[in-house]
Amino acid sequence: MKKRLDKPPCRVSSTLVDRIFIDNADRASREAIAREGLVLKRSWIGPKELFFKGEGVVGSPDFDRTLLALDRAGVVFQEDYKTVSPADLMRELQAAGALVGSFMSVGFDGAQWIVRDNPPGFVPRDND
Repeated sequence: MKKRLDKPPCRVSSTLVDRIFIDNADRASREAIAREGLVLKRSWIGPKELFFKGEGVVGSPDFDRTLLALDRAGVVFQEDYKTVSPADLMRELQAAGALVGSFMSVGFDGAQWIVRDNPPGFVPRDND
């Protein structure tokens, strides 16, 4: 499945050592995230932040649980073909067996946002 949007959906835009950045979190997505037991911190300017314990690498239990909870909440994971992206981290979770099934990713093609399903083994190309 692949669909094109004019506006970006709620998405994990990037990760750091101790936090995950969530862009375009509307009321419904904030409520879904809260139902998963996660607390979004409000920044003055920019994306919402989610903090976790441990390191921001796949294999760190709290980081993995947080990413999987965001997936269950319906948050999509951004692609970036120049560096390791949140979508790449989800693919690592699939490869490790922590995520059984697919997740949704989003990329920007310069004109529109492209949302697509990522089943296990899917390898994206930047011209998809």
